[in-house]
Amino acid sequence: MTLPVSLSVAERQHRPDPDPGTTAETASRARAAALDVPQVIDLHTGRLSEVRTYLPGRTIPGVRLVNGTVHVHVLLALGSRIPDVAGAVHEAVATATGAPVLVHVDELAAPDHHERDHEEHTR
Repeated sequence: MTLPVSLSVAERQHRPDPDPGTTAETASRARAAALDVPQVIDLHTGRLSEVRTYLPGRTIPGVRLVNGTVHVHVLLALGSRIPDVAGAVHEAVATATGAPVLVHVDELAAPDHHERDHEEHTR
């Protein structure tokens, strides 16, 4: 279980805003790398569709960047060896982004249950 990180008001005020270009590139690379791993059906956006990287005019679903760490939320095919697939996702995303990675296995489903949405979303 991963607990949310809470920053105090003072810590948030002294943190520089991330560069949207770098954030977009990192999140896009992470998403593409995760989706290329066999047994990953899609990236999971959370119960309320809140797991995404918010950018000016668009979002990248299933990926969050928190304090320099890439959080990737995956939907895996039933029957997948979860540790093996999660390890492959971790390696692929870390290689693609050069950043620390946390893989969250949020759901298992039949491969035909959910059609992949490879496109980034506009708001």
